[in-house]
Amino acid sequence: MNRNYNEKANYSIVQDLWELCEMNAENERNLFEVFHQEGEVSVYDNLDPFTGCPDDLSTVLTLKSETEVKEYLKKDFLTSIKEYLEYRKPDGDYLLNALIEFIKENRKFPEKDVMRQLEEKAEAKRITNLSADTNAT
Repeated sequence: MNRNYNEKANYSIVQDLWELCEMNAENERNLFEVFHQEGEVSVYDNLDPFTGCPDDLSTVLTLKSETEVKEYLKKDFLTSIKEYLEYRKPDGDYLLNALIEFIKENRKFPEKDVMRQLEEKAEAKRITNLSADTNAT
């Protein structure tokens, strides 16, 4: 079997990242739907990470332009990724590091062909970083 990436990858993290991207896309659809209907959208600025409900320190933010909504969504998504990665550290995994960088830049999970390119680049980087005493099989 010919694979694009031959190192052991933690695909549970890949699945979790896909779910975070899907949740971000759903949040974006919901916020923009309300924004286009009402002309503004109100959100809480500090949600509990376990329940998703506002805590006692939360205040209501009213976003009145598309730019404010996009900035809020970007900040919220990057915070989610950062909090997730605090507990799941993919250090040393070239594929996960490339995937995380792509997701942080684009705020979406890569399409199939882009994912294949990420795998190929990660494999090339992994091979170049092999130690000199390791023989390729």
